[in-house]
Amino acid sequence: NTNVIYWAEAQLELGSTATSFSRAGGTLAGELAACQRYYYENPLYQWTPFGTGFNYSTTKSYIFLRHPVQMRTLPTFTISAAGDFRVFGSTGNSIDVTAISITDISTFSANADITVASGLVAGNANTLADDGSALAKIRGSAEL
Repeated sequence: NTNVIYWAEAQLELGSTATSFSRAGGTLAGELAACQRYYYENPLYQWTPFGTGFNYSTTKSYIFLRHPVQMRTLPTFTISAAGDFRVFGSTGNSIDVTAISITDISTFSANADITVASGLVAGNANTLADDGSALAKIRGSAEL
């Protein structure tokens, strides 16, 4: 005979008195925000923008990245391949990213320094997004 038992919402207690179940964040949204203090990944969907910024030359761009919530400490970042990203300029052009690095990291935000081969207009605004493949990811981790 085979029996299958599923457990959910259980907690181990010290002593003989049980405490009532409670969420660390109070609500599901609070739980998500508490989790995002330790880790987040962007974007969640294809073509979702990472952030906006400006071009400071024809090959360099500066993108502002806001964390979803304040991180518990300065996060470290993992970035997928630069070729998975594109810069969408205010002139309607779409340019492949050749290099990307994260700078000016705080618990609230960071900046992405973007390099392209050519085609940016210095001083113009732009948006950083994936190239449509949904492979572009920026992961922020403030794990213990």
